[in-house]
Amino acid sequence: MNYRKLIGDVGFSSARTILSLSRGILLIPIITKIFGADLYGLWSGVQAIIIISASIGGLHLHGALIRYLPQGSKDDGIFSTVLTLSFLTAILTSLILICLGILGVLPDIGQSSSWIVTGSIAGVVFVKIVSLVILNYPRAIGQVKTYEIIQSFHLLIELFALAMAFTLTGDIVIALLSVIFTTVLVDLIVVIYYRPPIKPDLDYRSIKKYLEYSLPMLPKEMGSRIISSADRYLLLLLLSPASAGIYAVAYSLPTLLEKFTGVLTPTLYPSVTEAWENGNIKSLTNFYTEVLRWYTIAAFPMLAGISILAEPALRMLSTPAVASKGWILVPLLGIGFMGRGYDNVLIYILTAAEENVRIAKITTLAAFLNTILNIVLIPTIGLFGAAASTIFAQILIASYVSYWAHNYVPFQFPIMSAIRSFTVTAVMLLVLFGLSNTISWKSQLVVFPVIGFLIYVAGLSLVGEISKQDIQKFYSVVA
Repeated sequence: MNYRKLIGDVGFSSARTILSLSRGILLIPIITKIFGADLYGLWSGVQAIIIISASIGGLHLHGALIRYLPQGSKDDGIFSTVLTLSFLTAILTSLILICLGILGVLPDIGQSSSWIVTGSIAGVVFVKIVSLVILNYPRAIGQVKTYEIIQSFHLLIELFALAMAFTLTGDIVIALLSVIFTTVLVDLIVVIYYRPPIKPDLDYRSIKKYLEYSLPMLPKEMGSRIISSADRYLLLLLLSPASAGIYAVAYSLPTLLEKFTGVLTPTLYPSVTEAWENGNIKSLTNFYTEVLRWYTIAAFPMLAGISILAEPALRMLSTPAVASKGWILVPLLGIGFMGRGYDNVLIYILTAAEENVRIAKITTLAAFLNTILNIVLIPTIGLFGAAASTIFAQILIASYVSYWAHNYVPFQFPIMSAIRSFTVTAVMLLVLFGLSNTISWKSQLVVFPVIGFLIYVAGLSLVGEISKQDIQKFYSVVA
């Protein structure tokens, strides 16, 4: 594997991840401080519908584009065929959503007529399904950095549009229309710049091949979205918009653990597949051994840090009422997201080995159990029920994926690194807890990360987890 290229791609991916986090986090104070947790809960419920619908309707066709486009010396109609399929599935998905709106299944946000709300949601889902194929074209032809720049630009203008929509109107429909506008704008820029070959005649013989690859991934895509989004929709239905809002605000902090390895996703998909097809198992083994070790070293203090700063961070982002009820959810959800961080990178071993059916089975099972647990636990223990259901599903998937990925690539599990990291993190937490009563909550947000980082790095050095060889190895790759 080309580590220098991978590191370079990750740099661009990190910028997009920061923007993605900013998009969610910056909207929280705009909505909750001006309009309250109820509106944020309604917005979270609408977002859950869009995310789940777009993942189902998209049929993971962008995965087929990435998987097969680089194999030939020319396009051979691959993009045209996949794009046409995405248009057809987008139309069908939008029509189904409109029917569900007529039946009263979609939430009543109480700001506009149900027809306008349903049409806006269906419109967003349509453009998102088509856009997923168009925006992945640069990634499919190997231009991962360009892909990340485009995605970052998309996130930036969408964040600006949503911030303006909520600040000026507080209207969810206006916010949805702004998403449609920005998505179409970025799609047009990509099409005009790249001019991907769009042929009127489809390659019908290849449709079966693309669907045979993408459809087994659909349950995985759908299951992942259900696990990450359905809890907010069910909280909206079974409890209240305020409960959904509190949960969604708390949910935004521990996602940092998932995003930490998520920055590798755009470049791992093609890189791991290429290494697998070339038979570079030793290279993959070394790569994953290092990645898992460094993620483990980073994950423990990150989980501890967002846990001890949960209440101050939520007070800054939202309101004291939201912070007092939501802070306890942060460390609980963080446990699940820590497991998700391992799943993020290991799953590409299974996709390279074309074990899509195995991935689909465990994700479908986890999503089904997650939904059942949410329905049972939310009415009885409220927000904690949603958190418990999420933790269970994420840990189940991470354990299963880790087991089967290790069967194909014999990487080393970082057991000793985990023990050392946990020990040093415990010391760091004791110091920070001791200081918590002497420092204001606003100062904690600035001082604690610095103190915690210094204690943790010094502790790792003392226990021998970080050596000069590690520093030299890192420098040789990035220099």
